[in-house]
Amino acid sequence: MNRFSRRQVLRGAGVALALPLLESLMPRTARAGTMPTRFVVITTGQGTLLPRWTPPVRAGEALELSELLMPLAPHRDDLVVVSGIDNLMPRYHLSNGHNAPGHTLLNAHLCTSSATSDGRLLPEGSRSEVAQATLCVGPSIDHHLADRIGSPLPLNLAVNGTNAGENRMYYRVAPENSAQPNGARAEARLIGDPVRVFDEFLAGSSGAPTTLRERLRGQRGRVLDALGGSYSALARRVSAADRARLEAHAERLAELEASLGAPAITCDDPTLSLPPGYPSAGRSDLHWRAQIDVMVTALTCNVTRVASIHDADYHGPSFEFLQAPMPSELIGAGARALPGSAIADWHAQVHGDTGGAPNENANLIAGFTFYATQVSYLLERMKSVIEPDGSTLLDNSVVLWISEFGNGGAHSTQDLPVVLAGRAGGALTPGRHLARPDRTTGDLYTSILRMFGVDVDSFGFAGDSDLQHGGVGGL
Repeated sequence: MNRFSRRQVLRGAGVALALPLLESLMPRTARAGTMPTRFVVITTGQGTLLPRWTPPVRAGEALELSELLMPLAPHRDDLVVVSGIDNLMPRYHLSNGHNAPGHTLLNAHLCTSSATSDGRLLPEGSRSEVAQATLCVGPSIDHHLADRIGSPLPLNLAVNGTNAGENRMYYRVAPENSAQPNGARAEARLIGDPVRVFDEFLAGSSGAPTTLRERLRGQRGRVLDALGGSYSALARRVSAADRARLEAHAERLAELEASLGAPAITCDDPTLSLPPGYPSAGRSDLHWRAQIDVMVTALTCNVTRVASIHDADYHGPSFEFLQAPMPSELIGAGARALPGSAIADWHAQVHGDTGGAPNENANLIAGFTFYATQVSYLLERMKSVIEPDGSTLLDNSVVLWISEFGNGGAHSTQDLPVVLAGRAGGALTPGRHLARPDRTTGDLYTSILRMFGVDVDSFGFAGDSDLQHGGVGGL
């Protein structure tokens, strides 16, 4: 077989990526090695209903899914649920119930309103209130990890808008010689349009074709020109396994393009249109699916090794697409009928301001169950991607799903709902529930960094003895 390199392919494409990882394009020494490990963060707002979310403690730390985690049942053996994790950083801040918890969630550090220029804690009388626009001493765990493992900048996506508001939690590693005031990191850009993500990161080119279809066709043409032949010629030069990957990759791009309303690659119609119902203020389910699809494709194609999806509408999601009644298998024997219209004032219902106990509120049960359903879809997509060594994208990833609150109704940053998924290329053992009271977000992120081979003892602010414990035992 004639040898050719992935670099040769990519140079011919004139773009950031053109093909999935193909065994035939990899040096022989790399084929026997490990696949790159990816990191994915999913953030959803307002915490959860802890009595319905927390799994029971079982012998051997075996995982038995709780009611609100039941949508993840197909992936139980890929999960590590961690209960008891606290975010203690809000205690150092003057803040309303949301700003400090949201701002500090992913960086485990001080906001600049409570920090000196070198990141030390200001005396109580010198601290100012955390505003929505306040930045924190960072960076957030995703950007820090990307910097440590040499990944391109994380792909930070959003659903339900791009204004992070009180949950401003993604902080970019500051470029060299461009320190932010008081040691803060620059705020990361959130991208809310999946078509823009696909256009900018997956179908971009050095030229300027006028349509997405033309860019994709041009990209494929340049790849084939560089290889000196057609797609069939390329297929003859790679292994049978790689031919299957090429076919799956082409089908996946066409499927993704179609889901965004763009014509399939083989379609002659250059018009980019959106599917019925998208975008729609009442159909965040479609928005979630579109963002998950483009994110998984970006990770598969090595645009980045680190990505996130942030739900920006943490105060007033309406969940209009949730029809009554919810399937009993999703919320157990306590299935309740929902109103056929939008859920009014989600924030007030989380706080119990509309009457009744939040834990018995059918709207809240349905909404929090919906979030788990989206995470389940993400894991399904990641498991469907087969890597060159036969493992899956999920096998070679760490997925973190977390919220800024445990009990959202009390604005409590104790006992945050933490779900990890994947195997981190063998560094994470799934199928467990780890009850770890008195461990912190700093401990959690320390353990995650170690899964990627980053040798650290702590992450974030370490000004008090109860903040850092060297990681979470068992992770």
